[in-house]
Amino acid sequence: MFWNILNKVISYDLSFLKLKRQNHSAKSYFLLNGRAEALPFRDSKFDLIILQDVLEHLDEREELVGNLFNLLNENGIIYLSTPNRLSLLNIIADPHWGVSLISLLKRESIKKYFLKTFRKSEQNRKDIAELLSLNSVLRLLEKKFEILLFTKTAVNELFKGNKGIAWSKFHLNIIKFSNWIRFNKIIVKLTNNKVGFLNKYLTPTFYFILKKKSN
Repeated sequence: MFWNILNKVISYDLSFLKLKRQNHSAKSYFLLNGRAEALPFRDSKFDLIILQDVLEHLDEREELVGNLFNLLNENGIIYLSTPNRLSLLNIIADPHWGVSLISLLKRESIKKYFLKTFRKSEQNRKDIAELLSLNSVLRLLEKKFEILLFTKTAVNELFKGNKGIAWSKFHLNIIKFSNWIRFNKIIVKLTNNKVGFLNKYLTPTFYFILKKKSN
């Protein structure tokens, strides 16, 4: 997660390794290690909060959403992304494990059946992802925030080669192949920011911009 307050940037992550990889010498850039369920920012307000592929790893999602609402300035925004549970592409190859059908399973089922059999060394991980559907994400956010889907912008960036959006080999190969056969232009034309079939069942990752609802 990244937080911006008065031109200061705070990178907050559960992983020491990921924080260590962020080489920023700027005095206004701070690295903090911790859990998303236990945010340390008690009396702070932020102009921008980036929550990239975090939501699916958490149990207490509603609590986090409430905390984000309280920490965001009135005119601030949240950029949030999370993989789509019902996307055909994710069902074919889960973005975290690269295995078919795993995206449809609950966290406990992933631990009990998949990890216990194929990834025993990762059974005790505390950040195992349980993906959400579009309807689930909207229900989670709609009480606190105005929600804008940003699928079209994300797709345009993907085909421009922005590697910060997609990282799994399966998805990157699909992008590469689509560019090669020139199918990318058709995909861009079909893409939209509506809550419909395309975003519910095809879009692999949701991208949102959130603003606080006024009382």
